Amino acid sequence: MNISPKLILEGTDIFFENIQLFGTKPIIIIKKDVHDKFKNIIENIKNPNFYILKTDCSYEQANLILKTLTDETAVIGIGGGKVLDLAKLVAYRSQKKMITVPTSAATGAAASALSAIYTEDGANIGYELLNKAPDLLILDYALILDAPLDFLKFGAADALAKYYETLASTAGSPENIFIQTALDLATNIKNYIFQNLEMALLAAKNKQLTNELKNIIKINIILAPIVGGFGGESCRAVAAHALNNSMTQIPKMRKFLHGEVVALGNIFQLMLEKKMDELKKLKNLHKKIGLMEDFSYYKVKLKNSEIETLLAYLISEKETLNNMPQNFTKNSLRKHLKKLAIS
Repeated sequence: MNISPKLILEGTDIFFENIQLFGTKPIIIIKKDVHDKFKNIIENIKNPNFYILKTDCSYEQANLILKTLTDETAVIGIGGGKVLDLAKLVAYRSQKKMITVPTSAATGAAASALSAIYTEDGANIGYELLNKAPDLLILDYALILDAPLDFLKFGAADALAKYYETLASTAGSPENIFIQTALDLATNIKNYIFQNLEMALLAAKNKQLTNELKNIIKINIILAPIVGGFGGESCRAVAAHALNNSMTQIPKMRKFLHGEVVALGNIFQLMLEKKMDELKKLKNLHKKIGLMEDFSYYKVKLKNSEIETLLAYLISEKETLNNMPQNFTKNSLRKHLKKLAIS
């Protein structure tokens, strides 16, 4: 499996001049708000076939697009994580060139060799592993800087999960050189985020493309997903993502972005492991950048039935909590949810 994009182009205002490197008749998967926002740029693409995504990355949407494909030369995803995941899935199944153009640094979907799959209305149902990462990733800083500042925070939280989850799933004792490389990369990512995220956020707020900001963007979009590429299943997801996936089973929680919930999942992960010193450091970082300390951040109240739905999904056989070295019961998890102010 190719663990990283074959070609990564980075720069400012490079989108249009490079979008058709892999052919002149692409299908472009995009959401309406992103299409409207970058309409002047996108309309310069030759011979595009647009698919305006109205739901999440689902098998139903992938099958609808696959039925329309004829002689398109490439599948291009322009937007956030769910659009990019759908574009990758369609390209993989149709055996066409795969191009991703992220419009924020909120996730690593643009570089990963997997797609997170949801129901049509937004509940996570699992992941589909692909046999390659994208052929081309266009990292246009002008597009990224136009995204809300919070997206950069959420992407950093998702990137931090690579460290906490990889450390948990390997128990800190990698069994081969690939997993050791994954853990080394995850550790470097974690250290860089703790040391430089505040400066990067300040630069982004002022629309200044500093080295710290560029590096955080590249960590969120490119380096974090490569951790899973090197480490395989043991380095992909554990408790932090399990909490996020379980939260998507509750309709009122689907309005929050992936990294915005994984950020709480990181706290949950450290609580389960009883790593209180590390938890204190993470909460201090969250305080500095305006992320949560507990569930009250979301300003949402869950019913008892919703908490039971959450718990049932968390301990299900399919969920990534099973990658933890320890076993947990509903009752033990319920106690941790109370500490997070979820119940």
